[in-house]
Amino acid sequence: MGLENPGAFDVVTHTLFFRLLGPIYKKYTRSLGLQGNEKILEFGCGSGEASHYLAALLLKAGGHLTCLDISETWIKAVKKRLKKYPNIDFLTGDILKLAFDQASYDGVFIHYVLHDIDPGLRLQVTRSLAALLKKGGKIFIREPNKAGHGISPDEIKKLMSECGLIEIRGITEKNLFLGTFFTGIFNKP
Repeated sequence: MGLENPGAFDVVTHTLFFRLLGPIYKKYTRSLGLQGNEKILEFGCGSGEASHYLAALLLKAGGHLTCLDISETWIKAVKKRLKKYPNIDFLTGDILKLAFDQASYDGVFIHYVLHDIDPGLRLQVTRSLAALLKKGGKIFIREPNKAGHGISPDEIKKLMSECGLIEIRGITEKNLFLGTFFTGIFNKP
């Protein structure tokens, strides 16, 4: 499946598969410790499964979600799916080319996206995301660790450290559907 231009079949199968994983996404988003009043950027929203749970959580206390994806196809699908949430903005584009106000987000949510970024661009992308955080802001990340299709926990930790972020939590987990993955929270001091 192409990241920027998925076909209709890709969109349907991806969306259906991840909706089946809804309870996993719901549990994960609830575990982040969000109060509901935060301004969150979701980097690589894809089909919007996590977006759905994040938007609902943030709606309770006046929070706001920005869904960002490089694919216009995904953004169109997510807009349609989440049209009932008034607390979401949708952006299409490359994080390295878009203009954002620095230090404007309380959190950046990354779920199974960083491993798909070219290894030569990962540090630059991570720096761009870290620059968007307010002081005390956090990057919430979950990435697969499978050799050949993933990113190692050590690489994630190194990227975050090189961006001046401090690890609050980092664990490697295993799930029947998601395989082996790293879940971490990194803080901007």
